[in-house]
Amino acid sequence: MKENILVVDDDIVICKILEVGLSDLFNVTTSTSPIDAIRLIKDNNYSFIITDFNMPDINGFELIVWLKYNMKKSRVIVMTSFNTDDIKKLVLSIGAIKFFSKPLNVKEIKQFILDYLDSGFEGSISNLEINELIQSYLFQNKKLRLNIIDNKSDIKANIYIENDELIKIEVGNEKNEAALAKIMSIDDGIFVEDKYDKKIEKEINIPYQGLSMQAAYLKDTMFAKDIKYFKNIALVFSDSSERLKVILKKALSMQNFYLTIFENVEELESLIKLTKLDLIITDDLCIDKVTKVKEKYNKFDIALVKDNYEEDVNKSTNFKIFTLPDLLTYLKDNRSVGLSGSLKNIKFFDLLQLISSSYQTKIFEIKNFKEKLAGKVYFQKGKVVHCEYNSLVGDNALYEIISIKKGIFIEKSWSEPSQYSISQKSMNNLLIQYMKGLSSENSSFNFDEKVLLSIEEKISSELKA
Repeated sequence: MKENILVVDDDIVICKILEVGLSDLFNVTTSTSPIDAIRLIKDNNYSFIITDFNMPDINGFELIVWLKYNMKKSRVIVMTSFNTDDIKKLVLSIGAIKFFSKPLNVKEIKQFILDYLDSGFEGSISNLEINELIQSYLFQNKKLRLNIIDNKSDIKANIYIENDELIKIEVGNEKNEAALAKIMSIDDGIFVEDKYDKKIEKEINIPYQGLSMQAAYLKDTMFAKDIKYFKNIALVFSDSSERLKVILKKALSMQNFYLTIFENVEELESLIKLTKLDLIITDDLCIDKVTKVKEKYNKFDIALVKDNYEEDVNKSTNFKIFTLPDLLTYLKDNRSVGLSGSLKNIKFFDLLQLISSSYQTKIFEIKNFKEKLAGKVYFQKGKVVHCEYNSLVGDNALYEIISIKKGIFIEKSWSEPSQYSISQKSMNNLLIQYMKGLSSENSSFNFDEKVLLSIEEKISSELKA
């Protein structure tokens, strides 16, 4: 059965060229009017819509935006004589799948469509994160198998997707989250899209965000079994090392460590029976007393930090000696396996979805570098129940955090909030407001709700004329 294709261009010659060039393999309909094209789109199903960008009345930009919000599964191909990088970035960022410049190469367009439908795509894992790759396919409403090959090892993986659901992931004998953990370790590989006909039983029954979180945890533990992870760290410093204490306090607060500061060794010893510590960082003046506490209780490691040292100064096996830069590197390499990251790499809105789907109870501390502000979001069984940010509490605090462009989030262990300030109803309203306010980050155009409404009104008016 032939796929249906709609060609939209105010130049009748272009329409005819594409109709003749593509009709041997596809059912091609043409329209020289974007408004007439919209009428056709409402009444018919088209696998691809090929449209010009520069047209009178309704231009290509307005048509693509309308399609994006009204026909979400439309595959739009754009053709234009304005062959600039800005135009190319724009059309791809607002929903088009391909950009072709005029004068047209009809064979090239035909081959692209055939590749898209049949032989699939391939690419490099180093250029495309595996999470982004999988999520992009989950929105394509296709049945396919992604074959992934690691160029550095013998890892070969299969990811089965049907429509918008992940069916199964396998790497050798490993399956699903364990298999995904291995795939996440690939930094030099290729992926090839392929079709499959045999029936594959669905084995994955949780949202992909939850599966990827489980896989990320497994990856951290699977490929770092020989590393001792530090979670709870204490600082014990003399008054003469106040500068070091301030630096370390700030550095550790930016990592995923639970930090305790003891004013003296006696305070440490009085609480060590009740406190779980993985590492104590101290200075020259406190090292002897801290070492005696370790000999007595043997519950922690010790790091002695100095401005400089000779490696053979101390042969003690009771502690390790570091300069400050080396200590910070050591702590980074032995960081906690908890979830933390940059709000530049993962939007907080995505983090909300990820925690919600995994049904977890925990606190995330948020630090906004630009404004030098901090806040906390409390999750209880995947739902946000309280939020505080600077002097704000509740809905206002959460909306400010959602809007942060640059900062970090740090996982903290659960403690009861001072109040329950977020209801699920207000949470839903906030997310709707946030989604309406989103604009494309990959283009210089911001089309918020007002722009979308103006396009809708313009097209509705033209349809009625």
